[in-house]
Amino acid sequence: MFDIISGDMERYYGHKASPLEFMTFFVHPRTQAMAFFRMSQWCVRHGLKPFGMILETLNIILWGCELSPKMEIGKGFILKHTLSVGLGFSKAGENLTVYMGVSVGSAQGETEYSETSRPRLGNDVTIYDSAKIFGDVTIGDNVIIGTNSVVMKSVPSNCAVAGSPARIIRHLPGYVPPENPEVYCKDVSKINEQL
Repeated sequence: MFDIISGDMERYYGHKASPLEFMTFFVHPRTQAMAFFRMSQWCVRHGLKPFGMILETLNIILWGCELSPKMEIGKGFILKHTLSVGLGFSKAGENLTVYMGVSVGSAQGETEYSETSRPRLGNDVTIYDSAKIFGDVTIGDNVIIGTNSVVMKSVPSNCAVAGSPARIIRHLPGYVPPENPEVYCKDVSKINEQL
């Protein structure tokens, strides 16, 4: 747990956290939700589920964000604003950035947490305000999901998507078109380039 939290702090502060910054991370309003999430995750994985549930509930009460301790998130996780955030995906890679009002979870209203019906996110994913990602989809590495987007199809690596339903609006360096485009968001970036 220490390694993961240190990675979150290093990305948040832009350098290795000092002892004062380390302590501040657990009490400051901008970072406390991330700290509570990491601690609840550790508790659930080490047989201390009641304590994990208490920390998860505190996040809901104090910050208005629901962060399932069953999720796997790599180092460098940042919640820019915690209000109205609900994250219940299967797993995410390193350097995930989430803004206010984001919802990620199952497309069905399931009562049990099933990893197979939830999104999987790659490394370096940024999800902007009020975006929604639902269902058994894969979000590739280095992806930007625009404000108010609704993602219900997979997104290939190295692109930006926006809209409802989400469409690829821009290719980022390293973009490779997917082999089976029908399971991915529609690519309208070339249409936009012609305008």
